[in-house]
This record gives sequence, C-alpha cells and structure tokens, in this order.
Amino acid sequence: MLCHSCLSIFNCNRVQGGKVLQTGFHVVCLRGVQLSGRAGCALCAQLYRKLKCSIVPANEPEKDFWLTKYYLCYRIIEHVGSSNNFSLSFRLSTECPADNAALEGPAKNTIICTHEFQISSLDSIAAHITIDGAYHAISESTDSEDTWNLANKWIARCIKDHPECCPNSRPQKWYPSRLIDVESPSKSRSRMNPTEAKVRLHDTKEQETLGHYMTVSHRWGDKKPISLTQESAADLKGGMLVAELPKTFADAVKVAWKLGVQYIWIDSLCIYQDSEHEWRSESAKMGLVYKNSWLNIAAIDSSDCNGGCFFERDKRLVEPIKMKLQGNEQEYLCIDNSLWLVGIDGAPLSKRAWVLQERLLSPRQIHFGALQLYWECRRFAACETLPGGMLASMFAKPGTAASQQMKRFAATVSGLSYNIRVPDSVISPDPISTETVDTQNTQEGAPLDIYTGWRHSVQNYSKCGLTYPRDKLIALSGVAKEMSKVINDQYLAGLWRSQLPTTLLWSAEPNGPASSFRRQKLPTGSGDVWIRPRPLRAPTWSWASLDTAISFVAPVRPRDKDKVTVDVLEAYTEPLAGDIHGEILNGYIRISCMLYPASLFFDTEKSSPTPSIRIGNSVFQQSIFLDESPELVGTGKNLHCMPIFFRDWSRTQTAPKQVRALILQPSGKGRGHFERFGLFVSWGTRGLGVFQTPWENDTNLEYEEALGGGKYIITIT
Repeated sequence: MLCHSCLSIFNCNRVQGGKVLQTGFHVVCLRGVQLSGRAGCALCAQLYRKLKCSIVPANEPEKDFWLTKYYLCYRIIEHVGSSNNFSLSFRLSTECPADNAALEGPAKNTIICTHEFQISSLDSIAAHITIDGAYHAISESTDSEDTWNLANKWIARCIKDHPECCPNSRPQKWYPSRLIDVESPSKSRSRMNPTEAKVRLHDTKEQETLGHYMTVSHRWGDKKPISLTQESAADLKGGMLVAELPKTFADAVKVAWKLGVQYIWIDSLCIYQDSEHEWRSESAKMGLVYKNSWLNIAAIDSSDCNGGCFFERDKRLVEPIKMKLQGNEQEYLCIDNSLWLVGIDGAPLSKRAWVLQERLLSPRQIHFGALQLYWECRRFAACETLPGGMLASMFAKPGTAASQQMKRFAATVSGLSYNIRVPDSVISPDPISTETVDTQNTQEGAPLDIYTGWRHSVQNYSKCGLTYPRDKLIALSGVAKEMSKVINDQYLAGLWRSQLPTTLLWSAEPNGPASSFRRQKLPTGSGDVWIRPRPLRAPTWSWASLDTAISFVAPVRPRDKDKVTVDVLEAYTEPLAGDIHGEILNGYIRISCMLYPASLFFDTEKSSPTPSIRIGNSVFQQSIFLDESPELVGTGKNLHCMPIFFRDWSRTQTAPKQVRALILQPSGKGRGHFERFGLFVSWGTRGLGVFQTPWENDTNLEYEEALGGGKYIITIT
C-alpha cells in the first residue's frame, strides 16, 4: 500500500533509457511521514526510519523535530539499456527548489540527507527475491521458523557449491584451546526446557572434542561481559545457566541449538582475561580460531553484550514494496539500495577493528541485524529482503564497495591457501578502482589483486575503533598470517616488502571516519589535536603508528610514464614476542633516494592553521598531510622532502604532472636517520620544476652517504 503522495511519484510515462522519468518535491515533516507509515504506506514507513536517523540528533527528543518543515525532492531515472530497472532518489533539504530545479535538487549546503531505492520488474529480479525457487516469508521476529529455514538453505548452498568456503566443512582438525559446550550429551533434554539449560567451559586439550564449532562476533561496549578469570573458571567448567548469560551470549547459544552445533567460541569466555601471558598467546591464534570455525555469529546491531541477536520488527521495513508505474500493468518492486551499506558496513559491530579480521577469515557468517538476517560467505551475500543474493547495484558505487572488496580479497587468499580455483566473477577487479587493481601475477604466482585487497582492508580497518590502541597490529595479525602463507613476501608492520616504496605513501585523515584518534587538549583548552602515540608501537613509516584513518595514495602498479625514484636497500622489524605479524618493538628501512630541503609554515589569517610547504625554491599550498596536528608540529624545523612517485613523467616532458613524497624530520638517533613527518602530494604541475634538477651540495641536507647525482642513503625509523 502507498499513500497518495507516494503514488504521485510514480505517475510517469517511460521514455528512452538513461532519461529522467519524473522529478518533483513534497513538503514534509517528520511527524507526517511517521503517521503516513503507521497508516499503511510502506514507502513512508521506510523513509521515516531513514529521515529520523538524519534529522534527530542523538539523545534528543524526537518530538522536538516532528513539525519542522522540509523539502523532499525526488527523481526517477530509467537505467541505460534496461526498460525494467529504475532508480528512485530522494534528497531532504531545508531549501525549496526552483520549479525547474527538482532534478538537481537544492544547494548542497542545504541538503540534510540523500537516499536511493532501486525499482525493478518482478521478472527481472525473481532470482534475487527467491531461494531454491521459493519465496521467503518474512515474519514479525528475526527468531522464527521461517528465518531458521532460510538460514539452513544458505548454509546448505554454501557447503554444496562454494569450494573456497568449505575446506573446514570436512572433519574438524584444529580447535581453539577452549570452547563453550552448549549442551552435554547427557543433558540433551535441556533443549526442551531452555530455562534449565547450562553451558560449560570445555578444554579441548583435556577433553574429547568432536564436531564443528561456531564463533561469535560481538561488541563489549561499556558493560564488561561475563569473563573467564582464575576466579570464575571453576563455575564456568561446572556449568552456568543460559538464562544467566548476557543476552547476546544466550542468543548465540540458541543459534547453536537451532543449527545443531555443539560448541561455540566467545572471546571473553574462552581466553583468561586476567592473564597477560594467556592473552598474548591466544590472541596470536585468533586468525586460526575464525578461519577454522564452521560459521560466525555476528551480533551486528548490538552495542554491547546485552543487545542480543534476535529482534521484533515491522515487516514492511524488510519486505520489497510492490508498485506499478503509470500506464504499465507490469508489477515492480521498490527496494532500499543501501540495504548492505547501512545494515552491515554502517552497523555498530562494523565499527570495531577486530571485526574486520573476523569477517575476512570466517568462511561464512550470519549477521543478526535489528531488522533482518544477512548472509555473507566468500562467494555470496544475501539478506531476507533478497534471499537469492544482493543486487549488484548495492556494491557498485563509491562508498558502497567495501564489503565486495573484502569478499574478493578473502576469496583470493582462501583459494590460494587451499589451491582452489576461485571463479573470476568472485575476484574480478572492481570497476571503480581500476587504477589500483591488477590481476597479473607477482611473487611466485600470487595475484597482484591480493595486495589491492590488503590495501582496501587496511583502509577500512583504520576507520574502526580499538579499546586498546596497542592492539593495532595484533587485531589484523590473523589476516597477515594467512596472506603470508600464500605469498613469498616479507611482512613489515602492516606493509609488504615487495610493495615498498609506494605503500609508504599513505595520508593520515584525522577528520575521517576513524573512531580511535589519540587526542589531547590544547594547552589553551581551545580544541583537540591528534598526535602520534609514544612510545611507538610501529615505525613512523607504518600506518599502524597512528590512530587515525588512512588512505594509500599511489597505485599498486605504476603506469608506463610513471617513475619511482626510491630503492629500498634494507627493511627490518623486531617483534615483541617472536611473532612478526604482531606487536613490534622497533624497525627501520634503509633506502637510496633523492632529497630536497623543506620547511613548513602556516596561514595564520584562517580560523584553523593551514599548512604550506617550501621545497627547494618552490612553495606549495594545501599539499601536505601532517601525521600530527598543526598546533603541535610548529615551524622552522629542519625538514626533508623525499620524492617517491612521479605521475606521467616522460622524457619529452620538462616536469611531472604529479609528485607524491614523504616529508621527513631528523630523529636525533644519528646523522641521516629520520622519522616520518607527513605526506606531500601535488595536485597540479605548478612549481614541480624544482624536481627537474637533483639537489646537491646543500649543507642543510642530512644523510648517511651521498651517492652522487642527487641520490643519498638514509634510514627511516
């Protein structure tokens, strides 16, 4: 059912593909959209949920925003080459668009939020809205027989058809040190009386262990969950009532019952939380724990251990919206195009750094969301709205491709690890990132795409939060270990030896979406600044030395006219506990490079310090990305510019089109020893002539050895 206003959106006659079919706007208020949804309009019900999240600030009463007037602009566009697929876009704004401007919408600074739906004919997406030829009945709860039937169909399809997901579906050969036994054989009748059911801590080294186990991904939140300690161990081994467990843990036990698996693994219950030695030992195995699990249970929408896995829901927020276009008797379905982006990538659990490793290494997982269940394995992604598979459009735009990139990376690593041929449709390059994706082989048969996958994973990982920043390298170590097994390469504190020096070119993004900045107040109390934590947990040339989000700014493989001017002579990291993929004591790289004197200064007339840099005789504005806050670094330092990558610099050109370089500062550990200070990236050719001539015979330059021709040897720590 649709209300009169929503019906009017679809009163349009179809024209040629790629053309706009309908534009317009409605004056709306949040309360009106809410009431329309309650009255039965499925589109208003879905829009209300989206608008509420954008309009109402956290911890403020919703009713304070009920009657504020907004302009809801819309447009329908027919997809090029398809008469059965359309896009319906909404923009909510505080500005009324001009009569002929609804197509473009209001000015950007007045837009509060945007949202998009895909409209497809029933026939064109039949394979997506059915599974095994049948429709999935959506119930009022995510804990229903219909939901469990669907979960079992996903599992059966994965085991039968996905070899890259299934090496661990064979007889179990590896187990974690401890598991939670959700039901002892002698207590099997407890299934019939859940209030009396108990779980027990199971030591796999001392007790016989048969069958598979499942893992649980969850957020600890502010409330520390029940934990395994020296004091609680006896009680956990003796048995604890399921009814006394935090809701997320109790729900995970129910998942195990429903799927017929006897063991689950929960970090806080299977690793002693009061032993540093135990934690170091077990955290080093975390990758194996998830890699060998039969299935991962992800409490995707729970902010802490009491949030749970199962929820009551409004079915209309999950079901595709049935509709017809004017003058067309064919039935269409309107589906939220951000199902995966919001439901998975934007969910509370996905903001936890450890979870990226858990998602990458688990062969298959079910995400238990507040509105619906989502399926994810190395081949396939689905949800209750689209049980037969997500639509390609949901992963096709910038900002929505993170999960797809991760899936390709996981499939590639798994395929190489088990010598399995993974279909090209799973690992083919992402069309939105063709500059950095390459499937040519390198390093004894490892596809270069595996390094692209690593970069994508690191960038996504850096946006997530860690309770303990020291875990920066540990929480990704499982993925690094699996990758090390399939490539002949040296791992260096989050980077790979064969990908140096271009992977040294990463930019810190302190205003990006990372949630774990290490900040401190300015002495004046005027604001926050970001700093590099000390003592260092990684060399300064590693992205892991910072608590900000980062982005790599050089391609995996340079183009023909590109030029790399740095040679890595030595690279070394010293592990803290013998694990090169875990915590690092120190490290260095010794390189041959060009050097130019540099100095930093700021535009003091602007409200916030804007750094500019002088390199040789040229000045560049807004081209430097500092590793630490401008308020801390100061000016007048003896900085050095080390160019690494030149874009499109052929013999016939007097200067390159772009330069990407590190800015270094002396470390004080010896002449020619430096720490990373920031990144310099030119966005145009102006001033780049300074790099035409090597810089020599300058007493301000520090180096270990001069090689001649403007080349020097230095060490970066």
